[in-house]
Amino acid sequence: MEEATQITKIDRDEFKSEFTFTLRKPIPWINQLNQGTEEFTNELILKAPSNRQRHQTAALSQGFLRAIHYGQKSARAQQHIADVNFRSKNNDNKSDNEKTLTGAEILSAVMLSDVDYVAYQETFRTLLLNDIAFVSDGQKLTSPLYDKMSGEDTQKLMGEYIAIFLISSLMKDLQ
Repeated sequence: MEEATQITKIDRDEFKSEFTFTLRKPIPWINQLNQGTEEFTNELILKAPSNRQRHQTAALSQGFLRAIHYGQKSARAQQHIADVNFRSKNNDNKSDNEKTLTGAEILSAVMLSDVDYVAYQETFRTLLLNDIAFVSDGQKLTSPLYDKMSGEDTQKLMGEYIAIFLISSLMKDLQ
């Protein structure tokens, strides 16, 4: 039996202030609002970054753009293709105003480039723990909770967050 894959597609002109990410593997947390009882959550609430997180968001956006530049440079050097653009299989039948990138496509570009992916992941972790990720109403994602997340959930969350809040606006400017 094949599990459904969650992919968030964002219109270039769409702006979201938050989104809910569904974890494949629930994580336990202590609900301080409910007398300190242990509960499990399979959702995280993610807020759009503010200027407070500008260092992390700048590093993540810059890493993605470096990855795209690296891909273009590599493709030209190998003479396989003249240029790399923001085409996605999700965009084949869409107009320029409807084109999107998925989180998986963004992370693939970064992983295949010369961008330090370990540092990229750590920058994302720092961003998450800087008042943008919550397990419930007002209860922040903490470092111990982050460490309980599965690697697969962390990867998907990173891709989706970057796609929704950081890259969608860059795509609008670059296309």
